[in-house]
Amino acid sequence: MNTENRDFMTADLVPRHDRIDLEQVWKRIDEEVSLYVSRTPKSAERFEEAKRSMVNGTPNIWWNHWRLPDPRTNEFLLPHLWYWDRAKNQRCWDVDGNEYVDYLYADTPTVWGHAPDNEYTRGIAEAIRSESFCSLVPNDEALVVTQLLQKMIDLKYWFMSLSASDANRSGINIARIVTGRRKVLSPNFGYMGGPEEGMYWKPSPNLPPVTRWAHYVGASPDPAVKIAEFNDLDSVEDALKDRDVAVFVTEPLMTDGGFVVPRPGFFEGVRELCDKYGTLLLIDETHTLATTPRGMFTEMDLKGDLWTTGKAIAGGIPCGVLGMSEEVGDAYAAKVNDLTVPGGAGVISCLGQGTTMAANPVSVRALRLALEHYYTEETYGKMVGAMDHLCAGLRDVIARRGVDFSITQNGVRMHLNFVPTDSYTSLDAVRSIGLGGYHEYFTLFALNRGFVVMPWENMILTSTYTTTEDNDRFIAMFDECVGNMLGE
Repeated sequence: MNTENRDFMTADLVPRHDRIDLEQVWKRIDEEVSLYVSRTPKSAERFEEAKRSMVNGTPNIWWNHWRLPDPRTNEFLLPHLWYWDRAKNQRCWDVDGNEYVDYLYADTPTVWGHAPDNEYTRGIAEAIRSESFCSLVPNDEALVVTQLLQKMIDLKYWFMSLSASDANRSGINIARIVTGRRKVLSPNFGYMGGPEEGMYWKPSPNLPPVTRWAHYVGASPDPAVKIAEFNDLDSVEDALKDRDVAVFVTEPLMTDGGFVVPRPGFFEGVRELCDKYGTLLLIDETHTLATTPRGMFTEMDLKGDLWTTGKAIAGGIPCGVLGMSEEVGDAYAAKVNDLTVPGGAGVISCLGQGTTMAANPVSVRALRLALEHYYTEETYGKMVGAMDHLCAGLRDVIARRGVDFSITQNGVRMHLNFVPTDSYTSLDAVRSIGLGGYHEYFTLFALNRGFVVMPWENMILTSTYTTTEDNDRFIAMFDECVGNMLGE
């Protein structure tokens, strides 16, 4: 965390429960670390070899979260990462032969199951065998998928990218072109993937935005970023009133760093304020598309100007999408199609709207197959049914054990809160994760007993392959975990 945030981060963000002795929980965490080491000797060997060619032994910095920071020592709890060997449907096996039920699904991309034998995988195989991997010329399938997206989300124009991060970058650049403004508004602790505009936060209402991580150096001493508090319309208006914000980028329910639930009327107020001050509204549903096949955008009638998603939208094949209203799309086209401007149409590719591999035939085929076979009421019915069963069982454990924990469900995604209620502010959501003992113990306890959950917050997913037996075993594991926390 940025050193300017030191005073804020020394505040007590660890939940306190009278019946839970955190010192005893940390002793149990140390026992779980020892158990993990004994179960994963081959992963330890892979890790030592991997460090010779990859930073921290992984080709993706995301996976380094599995080592779990230890606040007592400022070092990692786990001495090595663990490595998968194979996966099928909802199950996976590591290189040591340990079997797991996946409740993480790579944070959504593989929520449709690992290597399923269905129309989707057979269609992907056909595309790879019969089509070019790269083409700068659209095909008929691009027309089909954009029409499907129009039916899914009520926006007229669509672009494709290779990730939600790319889609957000494009959306931000389009908003700047259309409005002629530079700044981007984000909720505090908001997340938009890779764009630099998402790398900032405000430790205090009276301080300017600062970088969220000490090792990150912003590209500009005057970042084009403003920060508002989610669920606080006064804060949003204060950020917009100078009329220098091109776009407000937000999730409909914040999901990165705990879940922040929108209060009734918040988004209606946001829409009014954006209209009042000439700011566009971009809704990022990379996570919240887990609610229904048409997302919270449709469910809540959010009236956004732009809409983005990625991760699972194409069934796990790299793909992101960006939708925009007719008004925004036409204004954008008028700008970039003006060939009297120096550089002409050739400048478009330099504005961040896509990369060479965006909308490649394989990604487009994957997107079509996913929209046709996965984003259906039948598929979501199975997934949400499994999550309903899981949440009911976890809530029963919480009630029976008498602990001040809670569950926030968002379709096929849920968050285990180590606080008694849903969170409506970013700070409360961070506190709900239970960093400082609860989260670390739950994550390692689950992993050592064959369940994969998210390693930096308690976000859990169910898929069409999640069974009642899987859920009942998970519920029993959670019951034992909570009992151990209570010393019972």
